[in-house]
Amino acid sequence: MVDQHTELSITSAVSSLTNNTEVSNTNKDVDSKFDCEYEENCNRYPATTDTQQKMHKGRYRSTWNERGVFFLTSLGFTTGLQGICVFPVLCEMNGGAAFLLCTVILYLVLGIPVVLVESGLGQVGRQSPAVLFPKLCPLLSGLGFSMCWSSIVFSISEACLLSWSVLYIYNSGDCDLPWAHYHNYTGMTSSAKYFTGEILGVSSGLEIFGSIQGSLVIGLAITWGAVAACLAAGIRHTGKLCYVATPITFLVAGILLVRGLLLWSRNVSQAVSPDWSSLTDLTVWMAAGCYVFHSLNLGLGGLTAISSHNKQNTNLLRDAVLICLFHFVWGVMMWLVYVCLMADYRASNQFPKNITGGPWIVFVVFARGLAALPHGIVFSLAMYIMVFFVGIGTLLGTILVIVSTFLDFFPALHGRRGPVTISVCIVLFLVGLPLTSQAGFHIQLLLSYYSVNWPLILYSLCMTLAISYSYGQKRYISELCCISNIKLQETTMTHLIVLFTTGVPVLLMVLLFCSFYHTSSPPDGQTPYPSWAKAVGWLLSTSPAVFLLAGAVLRFLQFCQKQSLIQSFKLLLKPDEIFAETLSSSHHSSSCEKTTMTTPIIAVESKDFFFVPSINTSDGNNNLSLYNNRSHKADPEHSSF
Repeated sequence: MVDQHTELSITSAVSSLTNNTEVSNTNKDVDSKFDCEYEENCNRYPATTDTQQKMHKGRYRSTWNERGVFFLTSLGFTTGLQGICVFPVLCEMNGGAAFLLCTVILYLVLGIPVVLVESGLGQVGRQSPAVLFPKLCPLLSGLGFSMCWSSIVFSISEACLLSWSVLYIYNSGDCDLPWAHYHNYTGMTSSAKYFTGEILGVSSGLEIFGSIQGSLVIGLAITWGAVAACLAAGIRHTGKLCYVATPITFLVAGILLVRGLLLWSRNVSQAVSPDWSSLTDLTVWMAAGCYVFHSLNLGLGGLTAISSHNKQNTNLLRDAVLICLFHFVWGVMMWLVYVCLMADYRASNQFPKNITGGPWIVFVVFARGLAALPHGIVFSLAMYIMVFFVGIGTLLGTILVIVSTFLDFFPALHGRRGPVTISVCIVLFLVGLPLTSQAGFHIQLLLSYYSVNWPLILYSLCMTLAISYSYGQKRYISELCCISNIKLQETTMTHLIVLFTTGVPVLLMVLLFCSFYHTSSPPDGQTPYPSWAKAVGWLLSTSPAVFLLAGAVLRFLQFCQKQSLIQSFKLLLKPDEIFAETLSSSHHSSSCEKTTMTTPIIAVESKDFFFVPSINTSDGNNNLSLYNNRSHKADPEHSSF
C-alpha cells in the first residue's frame, strides 16, 4: 500500500510538473537563461561591503560613496596652482579687472563645454581614457596613452613643486620666518635669495647638475607618500579626503583675502582698476583662453578618470557650471591677495622687474608679502599648507589616470588597486629624484613648460572632434541629459550643439596654433638654457604624438586584415557599434521612463560597485516584468545586486 501511494504521488508530481511546463512553454528559454546567468553572476560577484571591495572578472566599476564627492574631487583637481602662479600676473599685465571679463567669456564658451565633454565621457563610458577612446573613435586609439604619458610628466613636475612647499611649511614653524631677514649680498630680495640659495641651491645652469639635496628628497618622499596614502585605500577613502582638503583650500584662501583687504590702499585701487582698451588686443584674449584651459587641467584625462566612478544619475551639467564658477572665484581671490600684499611693495620700486609667473610667485613674491604682515608666521603656514593641498588634489587626478590605465588595460590587475598605486608612486618618486639636485629648478621649468603646453590642447581638440563628428553630438548630449535626469530647452540644446561642433574646435585650433608658436623658444630661468635644451623640450612635447600615430596605424592594419582599404578608413572614424548600443541601452534603461526600459540595471547606489547583467533584450519590456518576477529569488547574501 505504501509503495502504491508513493508511486501515485510521484506520478502526480510528474503530471503537475508537465502541466506547468506546458503552460509556461513560451517563457521557458528566457527563464532558464536568466536563472542560469543570475546564479553564475552571484557566484562570480560576491557581496560587496565597505571593507571588502575585491571582485574577480566581469563588468564592474567602483563608485564614489556620495554624489558630492565627485564634485569636490573634480573641483580639487581643477583648482590647480595656476590660480596662484599665473592668474595674478596675467591680470596685472592685461588690463587689471578688464581681464576678468575676458576670462568669464572664455569660461562660458570654452571652459564649461570642455569640462562637460571630459566628465561626460567618463560617466557615459565608465572606463579609463586608454580603453575608452579606441571604442569611441578607433582613429584615436592611442589618445588615452598620450594622456597617460602627459599625466606622468605633469605629475613629476607638480610633485617637485609640492616638495618645495613641504620645506616652506616646515620652516614656517620657526619663531621667525627665515626668509624675512635672510642675508642679502647679491642685489636680490631676501626671499628670492632664500628660495634659490637655501632651499634649492640652484646651480648656474641646466648643464651643471650638482648634488642631490637631502631636504628636497625628504619633501618629495612626503609628497608621494601622501598621494599613495590617499589613493591606495580605494576610491571611497579618497572621497573622504576630498571632503577635507577642498574646503580647507577655499577656507584658507578666504582668510588670506580678508587679511589682504585690510591692507587696501590707493595703490591697490590703481592696481585693480580696469584698462578697457586691453579688450581690443587679441593677445589678451589668447592669454585668457590659455589660462582657462590650462588652469582647469584639461586634456590630462583626470576629469574622465574621476567621473568614470560616478553614480548613474549625477547631474554633470550642473557640476560643470559649478566647477568653473568656483574655479573663477578661486583665481579672483588669489589675485586680490596678491595685489593687496604687493601694491605698496611695487610702488616703492623694490619689486623685481623680471617676474613673469611660475613658482617664483609662490615662493618669492607671496613669501615676501606674508613676512611683512604682523603674525606672518601664521599666515605663511596657512598659505603653504593650502599650496600643498591644492597640489595634492591635482595629483590625485593625474595618478588616478595612470592607475586606471593599468587596471583597465590589464584585467589581471583588478582587485590590486592598492599595490598598483603604491608601485606607481614609488616609480615616479625615483624618476623625480633628479629634480632634487641643484639643477632641479631648471629641469622643473623645462618639464612644466613643455608638458602642459600645446599637447594638452591637441588632446582636447581630438576629443571634441571625435564626439562631434564620430560619435555624434546630438546622441552624446541626449545621453548626458538622460543620465543626468535633466531636460534641456531647445535653445540650450542648440547652444551646446553649436559649441561642440564649431565654437570649441575653432577656439582650440587657435589656441593650439598660438601655443605651438610660443613653444619655439624655451623659457629662461636665471640664466639662458644651453642649445640642447630646446631639442630636449621638443622631444618632451612631441613624444605623446608617437602614441597617437602608433595607435591609429595599428588599428588601421587590424581593419585591413578583414576589410578593404576604403572600408578600413571609414571604420577608423566610426565608434564601435556594440559599445555605442550598449551605452544607449544601458543609460536609457537606467534613467528614462520604465515603460521604455529594455535592459534593467541591477544596482544599489549605496554600495561600491554596480553590475549590468547580460539579458536578452529581444523581448522588449517583457524583460522588466521577468526581472520583477524573479527578483525574490536572489540570495540575500548577494546584496550587491
